[in-house]
Amino acid sequence: MKKLILIISILALAIGLIISLSGDKITTASEPQMRFDSKPIQYITLLCLDDRLTKPGQSERDKEIIQLAFEQFEKVAKGHLLINSKDRFLVCIAPQIGNDSNLESLAQSLCFDLPKIAAKDRVATLNDFKSTLSTKIDNLYNAGYRGDQSSLYSGSDIWSFINSTLPTMTNEEYDTKLLVLSDGYFDFEDGKPQLIANNRSTKSEHLFKKFRGNTNALAEMKAGDFGILKTDKVFPNTTLCIAEIYPKNPDMLEWDILSYIWEDWATACGISINKEHIIQSNIPAVINPSIVGFLNS
Repeated sequence: MKKLILIISILALAIGLIISLSGDKITTASEPQMRFDSKPIQYITLLCLDDRLTKPGQSERDKEIIQLAFEQFEKVAKGHLLINSKDRFLVCIAPQIGNDSNLESLAQSLCFDLPKIAAKDRVATLNDFKSTLSTKIDNLYNAGYRGDQSSLYSGSDIWSFINSTLPTMTNEEYDTKLLVLSDGYFDFEDGKPQLIANNRSTKSEHLFKKFRGNTNALAEMKAGDFGILKTDKVFPNTTLCIAEIYPKNPDMLEWDILSYIWEDWATACGISINKEHIIQSNIPAVINPSIVGFLNS
């Protein structure tokens, strides 16, 4: 009996020593998983503050998605160990004629750039940021709202942002997740110059004029290389999700054309995109598995 007790004691001591040397610990589901071997991630949310804000409930849906993006950023930043993390949470506004001059500063107030914050200040700064985030988002959307008539808004120039601004934000050191909140159309004012090359343009209007209602639209678009003009810029390690797409025309093919335009354009620009991350505005944003899946991927 004494020998059995001795053997059990030795085994228990050996198991305890192995666990101690391995440095392993049990983590709960709520704890962030440490990821020292992965690249830092920057979450960029691009907002189109155009006439989509006249759609009932749209602003609230946008706000929920921005909050979701921040929650995922926080989880990843803690997983990279907050004091060492280089992760970024950035909010940008698509170029738009007539925007309130205060919008850019309001958008900047929604950004949390860990490399710019001293390690000793990060926990307190993050907590302060979280406590005011909802109010800051409200302030931004209140400033962007011009009224309930579409004529009060100019179009958001998504193409210019992707071509001119995004290349200055992406690099090989980061994995970039670009989340675009838009109705899906590349629309801006007629008086603003647009670039055209063969059957491609920086606007989508000509595509819908030609193919709306055409049951063979996708095949003809592919055959004739119709679409949005690709940019010659480089976007390293960038993945895209376009959320809150809202077809403006009841034609059943409208969604198919919008989806094709985005997949074709992103691929041509060298930006990674999955069809499941081209998302309609038709179910609650906070439980949309495609949005959540993109942020968590």
